[in-house]
Amino acid sequence: MVGLLILKQLENLSDERVVLAWKQNPYYQAFCGIKNFHNQLPCHATELVHFRKRIGAKGVEKIFVMSVKLHDKKAEESIVNVDTTVQEKAITYPTDGKLAIKIINRLNKLAKAITLRSGVHLSKKLNHYALIYVSFVMSKACKSG
Repeated sequence: MVGLLILKQLENLSDERVVLAWKQNPYYQAFCGIKNFHNQLPCHATELVHFRKRIGAKGVEKIFVMSVKLHDKKAEESIVNVDTTVQEKAITYPTDGKLAIKIINRLNKLAKAITLRSGVHLSKKLNHYALIYVSFVMSKACKSG
C-alpha cells in the first residue's frame, strides 16, 4: 500500500489509475517489492482510500518524508541521461497519394490567382484533371502493392 501511495503521488494518478497501472507495469510492481510479475490487481482502489484514512494525513506525510530521506542525495543527479531511441518521431514519409494532394492544392492556388487576373475559371478544369490524375495514381498503387 505504501508503494502504491508513493506511485500515486509521483505520477499524479487517481486511485483507480494507479491500481490499473500497477497491474500493467512490471516496474511499478518491482518498486513495490514484488519479485515476479502479477497480472492481478494488487487491491481494490477503495482500499487505498481506507488505508489513507487509517494512517491519516500525518501518516501519509511521514511516508513521503521518509521516502525523501532514504534517497536524499541519490535522488539529486547532476547529469540525466535520456535514451531517445524509443521515442516516437513525428515523421511522415511521402507517398503517391500525399504528393498528389500537395500538387492539387498548389495547382488550385495557382488557378485562383490566374482566375483573378484573367477572369477565366480554371479551377473546374483543374479539379477534373486532378481527379483523373488521382485515380491514375491510385490504380497504379493498387496494381503494384
